[in-house]
Amino acid sequence: MHSYFTFEIKALSLQLDILAGKYLKTTYNISYSEFLVLLSLASCKSLTQRQIAHWTQLSEMVISNLVKSLVAQQKLLKRVNPTNKRENVITISDQAAAQALAALAELDALFLSQLSQQAQQQARQIHPTISEIHHDFRGAPPQ
Repeated sequence: MHSYFTFEIKALSLQLDILAGKYLKTTYNISYSEFLVLLSLASCKSLTQRQIAHWTQLSEMVISNLVKSLVAQQKLLKRVNPTNKRENVITISDQAAAQALAALAELDALFLSQLSQQAQQQARQIHPTISEIHHDFRGAPPQ
């Protein structure tokens, strides 16, 4: 019997994305992609659109459209980078940052609630390893 580790991770990730998307839309009226943008800014407060694209793994064109939507919702502020006029710096509002972090905690609880007690315990035990692999695989955002 073969184990297709990467396929199983991708399948689980897709299931979690769908669950998160439904929860975020009904609870916060934002898309999963908008949530990723907000989450990327929640701890940094300000990033360029290129850095957000790298962090979220979404294209710069998609990020541009998401930023427009989130600026219209008054969750983000967009300004020209004073050191590079061809670049925009995006800043998150304090309220939107708090909301993104709260939603992240709620999503963790929602995901865990879908698992058996044993699977919840295993998920908590492997979390540090998953975080390390994720960081190693993706690396830090470009400066």
